[in-house]
Amino acid sequence: VKWKGRELFELVCRTLGLRETWFFGLQYEAKETIAWLKMDKKVLDQEIPKEEPIILHFLAKLYPENVEEELVQDITQHLFFLQLDLYWYRDTYGLWNSTCRHEQ
Repeated sequence: VKWKGRELFELVCRTLGLRETWFFGLQYEAKETIAWLKMDKKVLDQEIPKEEPIILHFLAKLYPENVEEELVQDITQHLFFLQLDLYWYRDTYGLWNSTCRHEQ
């Protein structure tokens, strides 16, 4: 696949029916470092581990100050609250690992 990061990200957003895309990104872990997929580079030209399956996490990159005013779509609100719920759950039960971190 010779897709650029933006093409893959837009495919994910279209699949979810998400229009408020600017809050989100695709994240990966490489060499114990968390990084965001660069939109202007080809996916496989980035430092993503090449083992299959390639794992990318669709996560919020930006957090609005006022959720009710800034998040218009129901799906956007739902995705934010799912992520916050996951963070709370993992923090409460000590389940933090390489797939879910507070780091941005």
